[in-house]
Amino acid sequence: MPENTTGKKVIVLDDDPDVVRVLKIVLDKEGYDVQPVTSPEAAVEALAKAGADLVIIDMDTKKLDLQNFIRSASEAGSLDIPLLLLAGSEEDGIGALRGFAGTAEVLPKPVSKGDLVDRMRLLLGQRRSTWRLERT
Repeated sequence: MPENTTGKKVIVLDDDPDVVRVLKIVLDKEGYDVQPVTSPEAAVEALAKAGADLVIIDMDTKKLDLQNFIRSASEAGSLDIPLLLLAGSEEDGIGALRGFAGTAEVLPKPVSKGDLVDRMRLLLGQRRSTWRLERT
């Protein structure tokens, strides 16, 4: 297990319980402390309660409005956490981030374990910036 990942808190948001279960198993083996959630509201609640070092979001999650999620998470005090968006295409994810001023990456699906873990390590190593929405 890599030393630099041990204990890093990661929230995984996907409305498919099978996907969050598999991601939890994979990321637990990598040394991450994973909190799987199946709704945007549960993700905001988890952020407010325990915080996180990274949030992974499947852009196909039902009821997900990324702008509202960012506002809600910001109001809960979670302003400096990088986002990793899993999207059908890189363009979809980039479009969803329009107006977002914070640390975020888009990973097109399907996602390999190696790509996911590499991108997570990159985000966790970057300097954090505050979440906010900019007017466009």
